[in-house]
Amino acid sequence: MARPPKSSQIITANRLIDGRVVFLTQDLSWSSDLGNAQVFPDPASAEGGIKSAQTSAANGEIVDPYAISVSLTDGRAAPTLLRERIRADGPTIEAGPKAA
Repeated sequence: MARPPKSSQIITANRLIDGRVVFLTQDLSWSSDLGNAQVFPDPASAEGGIKSAQTSAANGEIVDPYAISVSLTDGRAAPTLLRERIRADGPTIEAGPKAA
């Protein structure tokens, strides 16, 4: 039986001070830019990132950290699930009333 391919992972959470979606970077800080996210080659290697994220959560910086699967195209990570693409890119509709 063939094994499913291992998926690259990044760590995401929400920043507590403003609620923004953030991504764990290589220097273990948080960025709202997906392009700055540290890419882990597989779920097992992402465990260290999760531990760092849990420390940030305990310190009140972020909430609800978790790993998400990403695909890599030309060195750029893109979430594989629609929900995570929406979280990374923002709302799919225009917010607020339209000007008349």
